[in-house]
Amino acid sequence: APDLALAGAALSEWDLEPGQTFTLEATVHNHGRSPADATTLRYYRSSDPAVSTADTPLGADTVDALAPHGTSGESIELTAPTLPGIYYYGACIESVGGETVTVNNCSAGAWATVVAGGVGTDCVSSLGQVTDVVARIGAWNRECAGGRQYYFESSDTALVTIELMSPSLSPFLGLFDGRSLEELVRDMDEGAGARISRIVTSGRYLVWTQPGGLSAAPFTLTITVVPEPGLTPEQYDRYRETWQELTDASIVPGGTAVKASHFTELRRRIDVMRAAAGLAAYGWTDGALTAGVTPVRLVHLLELRVALGAAYAAVGRPVPPWTDAAPTAGATAIRAAHLTELRAAVLALE
Repeated sequence: APDLALAGAALSEWDLEPGQTFTLEATVHNHGRSPADATTLRYYRSSDPAVSTADTPLGADTVDALAPHGTSGESIELTAPTLPGIYYYGACIESVGGETVTVNNCSAGAWATVVAGGVGTDCVSSLGQVTDVVARIGAWNRECAGGRQYYFESSDTALVTIELMSPSLSPFLGLFDGRSLEELVRDMDEGAGARISRIVTSGRYLVWTQPGGLSAAPFTLTITVVPEPGLTPEQYDRYRETWQELTDASIVPGGTAVKASHFTELRRRIDVMRAAAGLAAYGWTDGALTAGVTPVRLVHLLELRVALGAAYAAVGRPVPPWTDAAPTAGATAIRAAHLTELRAAVLALE
């Protein structure tokens, strides 16, 4: 029996301006042992990768009869929609007489983004290459019911940290591969924001934001890229489950009290990095620090610096300079700056 199939579809362009012309290509295969009669190939636009005959029709081509294992390449010229967003394009071949297997008669969708001018107020935006920090202030609304998406490029292996702050309850924040749209990591926080951190290689990435409990809400999105952090994506995946979210994401001088949890979190992360560098876990003074029971002392701060400095030296990187390089017990108070710079040094080595 004949067996017509569409393995996939391809686009001549995948980063489009509204109204831009591009070409959709599809190849029809006859995987059967019998010839297939002439039939019709129809092209579609879809809102998801699963293209079907229920999607928006775009045109059709006549496909000549195909011998067993024969192929026919077809194409159509299309115009990008005027509304920015992510779109999927594919095709479906009409079944022929004697064909019993039809589950493969539609292709998977090939995706394209439509970005108006490449900037900021639309549902989909392109940030170009990011090498340090980029911040965007925006709002979710009915026009962008699926959330707002931001594409960016990294020119090298880098640590990407993305923070989404909003009054919306449980906002969604996701990082995706910018070509395959494979989800890499996500976060949904029961509060005012979400945060994700990921090692990426050079390439194109998509940040996807969606509101939670509120259908319309403002937000601030911050993307920080630290090139060459000294850890491969494989190493990051191996250790990321042992890292804990930080208490008090921002330690404000004069506003955030120094807590035992700040030190415990740093100890845990430093020990992970020491293990990765082939060092033993550090012998911390006072073992487990208990909030309200164990007072935070200067020796605890000094130990963090020493333990982290050894990890830096083990991987051949210079130890960061410290505020109050030679603190004195009873004279030097532990300050927000001490903890913030330790966090930054940990992040750079992770």
